[in-house]
Amino acid sequence: MNLNDAVELAGGDILVADVPPCLPLDTFESARGSLEFLEGISGPLHEGLTSRPTHIRVVQSSSIVCSTRRLSDESHLVVVPLGLIVRLRLLAGLMLRHWQQQHIYLYAEHAVGRTKKKCPPLLVSLFDHYRNDESYWPLASDLEARIPDIAYLESDIKELIHLALVNVVGHELGHVVRKHANARRLFRAGCGDTARVAMFERMLEYDADVVSASWSIFTLELQLQVANQVDRLPLASLRMGYALTLLYALYDATVRNYEAYAESRYMHPLVRRHLFVEVTHANLREGNIEWWRVYAPNELRGWVEAALALNDLAFECGAGKWGDVGTDPRDYIPLSALHYNTSEVAVHQSHFDAEFARYSTFLDDYEKIMGEEPRLRFNWPPV
Repeated sequence: MNLNDAVELAGGDILVADVPPCLPLDTFESARGSLEFLEGISGPLHEGLTSRPTHIRVVQSSSIVCSTRRLSDESHLVVVPLGLIVRLRLLAGLMLRHWQQQHIYLYAEHAVGRTKKKCPPLLVSLFDHYRNDESYWPLASDLEARIPDIAYLESDIKELIHLALVNVVGHELGHVVRKHANARRLFRAGCGDTARVAMFERMLEYDADVVSASWSIFTLELQLQVANQVDRLPLASLRMGYALTLLYALYDATVRNYEAYAESRYMHPLVRRHLFVEVTHANLREGNIEWWRVYAPNELRGWVEAALALNDLAFECGAGKWGDVGTDPRDYIPLSALHYNTSEVAVHQSHFDAEFARYSTFLDDYEKIMGEEPRLRFNWPPV
């Protein structure tokens, strides 16, 4: 399949007339420009690992799921659905309204059980409508109309969308440069244990997150240096922590406890965030210790501010601001795992340590079937 056919199959290119009313045209163009920029700088990830570049396209789809397709000329296509960009803008608008406001604290304990939470009716277009169909766009437009004064936040929203796209594109590029499709096929062929195969595939996602975190730091450094804006590192770091929290919250509205992720292909969002912190810190400490001293506290502040905003959104849901939640609002609140009770440090650390141990085993299996290449070119895991 060639590039044009693959793009068409994924939903097709987007014309100006296709951009929905809930997404300002300049914000769409900004997001598409981000993807073009990321495609243009992806060379260092490919060098010596793949013989062909990777194309990155936003397509006409209301889905939230990005994907990678291999093309007939051995290049790859990373597909970013328009629905993801719309959701990022809407959630950013909902969260940024609470910037540095007085907050109401709601904590979710980790041992909640497996019960899924329901989505408040007016937030369905954010948290509970992931399929690709035309009924999505009116829901998104209705929500956009209910968010007051979102326009004045647009410049900040554009930056958060850019940083979120850096992360999701980096994850998909990780699948490409680490040749995960080949690794999955070879491991399945040589292993009859379905549980081991499932864990191997889970660790492929972990591996892609490692690449994504390193790619995020590489991109951050490159942009600030090229633009001669190193003095903006504190703000850029804060935004990175905020954008990552926002992004993970989109995928974590109705299922949020550790047990619910036990058999998932992806790790728990708190584990993914912890991994992101470990990898980005390791890369900066190795390459630019002075940048790390600025980055670390500001990225953490970004997470805290985003978590507090999610708290406030959850409180609004419980109060019925985003639709009727019945007699027990706790059944409906989309309380993200990214603001669990942070006093339960031992619980969170134990889950991260368990995933890291699995990843170490995965690396051994991966190198046995894939040989010396393609090796990670980042300072992770730490020696």
